[in-house]
Amino acid sequence: MGYAILLLVLIAQCYAAVDQQKVTDALNALVRTDFRLDGYTVINYQNMASRKDFKHDNAKKPLFKHVPESSINRVTFKRLNELLTFYNHPDANEQEVYTEAWEQAISSFLYAVIKTDVMKSAQKFLAGFGESRSLGKQDPKEFLPEYSVSRKI
Repeated sequence: MGYAILLLVLIAQCYAAVDQQKVTDALNALVRTDFRLDGYTVINYQNMASRKDFKHDNAKKPLFKHVPESSINRVTFKRLNELLTFYNHPDANEQEVYTEAWEQAISSFLYAVIKTDVMKSAQKFLAGFGESRSLGKQDPKEFLPEYSVSRKI
């Protein structure tokens, strides 16, 4: 949600004619529609990650003490988890090889995020100023072309 709020604030600052009450109303709408995990999830930081082997974790206990089942079952979290499986080589010197499955995981995650109530609310606000394309597109790369893997960013 932080990115959506930042985006709204930046757009609002770019247009001096924007009614500040509309910005306030849009931000309040985002807050009302956001599902926040941080208030329900208990994290156990142990500072025990291996500095030599990224696949090895020295922590004796799990990172998460408690995560509500309702959180794990949300589509955005499932898609994020699927996407994270492709990020298992933290070495910046190692060439990443994009596969069709990886690209599909990226698209699935972006599409899930676009379909959230928070993003719909942000899009509605921005569309009122002619600054946002339709969220109804099936392919997230049509809505967010700058994040397309084909651009090799």
